[in-house]
Amino acid sequence: MRAIKLVAPGELELVEVPIPVPGPHQVLVKVGGAGICGTDIHLLHSGALWQHTGITLGHEGAGWVAEVGGGVAQFVPGDPVLVQPIAGCGICRCCRAGQENACRNEGGRLGQPATAGLTYDGCMADYVLLPQRSLIPIPGLDVPSAAPLGDAAATTMHAINSIGHSIYDPVVALIGFGGMGQYALQTLKAVSRATVIVIEINEARLEAAKAQGADYVFFPTDAAIAEILAIRDNMGADVVLDFVGNQQCLDFALKIIAPSGALRIIGLNGGKFTYQAAMTSASNPLPWGVNIQRCFGGSHRDIQEVVSLALAGKINIDVTKYPLTDFLQAFSDLNSGHVPGRAILIP
Repeated sequence: MRAIKLVAPGELELVEVPIPVPGPHQVLVKVGGAGICGTDIHLLHSGALWQHTGITLGHEGAGWVAEVGGGVAQFVPGDPVLVQPIAGCGICRCCRAGQENACRNEGGRLGQPATAGLTYDGCMADYVLLPQRSLIPIPGLDVPSAAPLGDAAATTMHAINSIGHSIYDPVVALIGFGGMGQYALQTLKAVSRATVIVIEINEARLEAAKAQGADYVFFPTDAAIAEILAIRDNMGADVVLDFVGNQQCLDFALKIIAPSGALRIIGLNGGKFTYQAAMTSASNPLPWGVNIQRCFGGSHRDIQEVVSLALAGKINIDVTKYPLTDFLQAFSDLNSGHVPGRAILIP
């Protein structure tokens, strides 16, 4: 079978490898679609910092069960399935509580839990071998287009769920309106009474945000900061979801977050800030009470929730499909901002 491998720092190659054989409690999936995420771009450009060179990329995937190993009773060949990319160990206290993305036995304190396409072979291939616990049935969905639900939608849902119901009728600012921003807008409109603001540098994406129901859209300017603060008592956004994470966007997020607000940093483009534990506010970028979380993936519950929303027709982002052989063009288009939502590789 064919597989897209990170063969060396900064180098991808489509190679021939044997089709895996499922062992006990494993399932072989014929891939119908594999999403390309910003994380894949980061892995490509991480150089020697990324230690998993040689794996097949692709942590977003959907397909059909091809073969099952011993002890698998839930699935039979032909079943359409979505990949939950974070496997976790399944036995630690976090996994047992449904928080596989915080697994205590995989990845260590600062690393990632076991994740398809990051720490073991993923979905950018004709077939992918997975633990049965990593598959979600998706009857009724278009299989190739469903691939981003397992990461882009689930990570977004996890960030939203992490806020809980502590903020009534919130003002939520979304920084960046690619695939994850689209999922966030649609999810917030489906499950909450949020007033949603979209901040983007791409005019076409701002127009798309308006068409999809955003209450306000802004370019990230100083004038926009004042307007955003004014939307709710000159205090700013109760929630900021930063899907970009570069310095400009993180600086912008810190200027619009409300006191006791929730900031979720989802994009991975190197932005940073310094916080000083002091009584005075002159040197601190944060209002009092702001809660910050660095988000990684979604849990089984988060994925089940986004699948339910997709089946109800409430979330459905733009996807651009490429043959597997055109992977270099797909990576280039995504990296240059020419993909409005998600790029999907079709084996």
